[in-house]
Amino acid sequence: YGGTAALLNSVAWVESSAWDGRYALVVCGDIAVYAPGPARPTGGGGAVAMLVGPDAPLVMAGPRATHAFEVYDFYKPRGDTEYATVDGKLSQDAYLASVDTCWSRLKAKLGAPAAAEQLGLNGSPADLRAFDYVCMHSPYNKLVQKGFARLLYGDFADDATAPRFAGDAQRWAGVPPANTVGDREAEKCFVGLAKPDFEAKCAPSDTASRQVGNCYTAALYMNLLSLVSAKASSLIGARLLLFSYGSGAVATAFTLIGREPSGGSALALPPASPFTLERIATTAQLAERLTARTCSDLPTLTRVRARRRRNAARTHAQDRPTPEPCG
Repeated sequence: YGGTAALLNSVAWVESSAWDGRYALVVCGDIAVYAPGPARPTGGGGAVAMLVGPDAPLVMAGPRATHAFEVYDFYKPRGDTEYATVDGKLSQDAYLASVDTCWSRLKAKLGAPAAAEQLGLNGSPADLRAFDYVCMHSPYNKLVQKGFARLLYGDFADDATAPRFAGDAQRWAGVPPANTVGDREAEKCFVGLAKPDFEAKCAPSDTASRQVGNCYTAALYMNLLSLVSAKASSLIGARLLLFSYGSGAVATAFTLIGREPSGGSALALPPASPFTLERIATTAQLAERLTARTCSDLPTLTRVRARRRRNAARTHAQDRPTPEPCG
């Protein structure tokens, strides 16, 4: 979540009376490493840099909703290893519960006329249908699918009688979202019900995360870059719903809207072209860079991980102070 905290702070600075005309540069970077076991294949490493300033091709608009609570789902209490202490089931439930809470709070805020006007809803329902695309924090793609389905469940909880929820979903009519986190049957039903929307709204953002793995604080913004790379100028006028999550836990849902810059920013000075969505996609060359990576194998990864762990333990032992005798 550190990348999101930096982004929100940077936006607040640019919007404030303290802003001095400079751009803010937000760099989100992390390395996800796990002990041998089922979580290890989800790990990845990557960084995303974002420039924050006026006349941007993506504008943060409307309200945002944040949820924070104490949960020991993922933490690093030991200095002699890079590996976190992880409770996978607890972490998954915390993620999904955070989607529920942030989504419910955001929709409540979007019910205010001023917020609806900011997003151009023009009387349209403040639900998943109001957003053209969705980018979510991505520990692994299956959890993103489950998280997206929770957005649809939140809409169902608000209006279970809507025709789009006819059929098997009615088994959960009147059941609060909190009571269905971890319910395998409800999960299967709503993941299936949400699949067409997921493919249209969320799947275009998963190119990098499916190939690179979980990059922790960079994950959401790697997905945003994937979406921009895939859709470029077609995002102009589109509403993007973003969901950020960090273990421990804190989460925020917010909205970006694509736009065509006026060309008045410093980055449009000759010989540079205006700083547009198309320019981001062209400059990033995401597909080409993913293809150009060097392929390795599992034994090499295991060997490197073991060496890093020995080095971390050795460094920790060297850094520990020598106890002084008492008295």
